Amino acid sequence: ATLLVCSLGLAQELVDNPVYKSWAKHKPGTSVTKSVENSMNEMMKTSMVQTLKSVSEAEVVIEQKVEMEMSGQKLPAQTSTLKYPAKTEKKKLEVPEVETGEAKMKETTEELTVAGKKYSCKVWTTETTTGDAKVTGKVWWTEDVPGCNAKTWSKTTGPMTMETTTLVTSIVLK
Repeated sequence: ATLLVCSLGLAQELVDNPVYKSWAKHKPGTSVTKSVENSMNEMMKTSMVQTLKSVSEAEVVIEQKVEMEMSGQKLPAQTSTLKYPAKTEKKKLEVPEVETGEAKMKETTEELTVAGKKYSCKVWTTETTTGDAKVTGKVWWTEDVPGCNAKTWSKTTGPMTMETTTLVTSIVLK
C-alpha cells in the first residue's frame, strides 16, 4: 500500500492546455505576427511570426520566425519549432496571488485592441526587486488569440533603465 501511495503522490493532475486550445481550433497556415519594441535600442526592430504547422490530438506544432533589423540592416532570420501539448500539469497554469517582500503579482481583466479587434484579456501584473533593479511587467492573455499572448510589457529601473513591449500586430486565421 505504501508503494501505491508514493506513486500516486508523483502523478500530477493534467488539464487542458489553453495555448494548445487557442491554436487547435484553427487550420495549419494560421499565423500571428508580433512586434517587439525595446527602449534601450531604438535602432533595433524585431518582428516575430508564429505559424501553425500541424494539429494533432496530442499537440500543436508552431514555427516561430524572428526577424531583426538593426540600424536599417536586416539580420538573418532565426527559425525555431515550438510544440504545445494538449494537456499540461494543472500547477503550471495556476497564477497565485503573491505579495512578499521581493515579488508581487495580481490578476485583473482589461479590454485590449490588437490587430484591429477588441479582446477581453486576463492581465497579470508583476513587480520584483533584485538588488538595485526593479522590474515591473504585465501580460495580456486571451484564448481568442492563437498562442493566448496578446501583449507583454516590462520595465526595468535601477542602474539600467529599459522598457520592452511585445504586441500582436496581425492575425491571419485559416
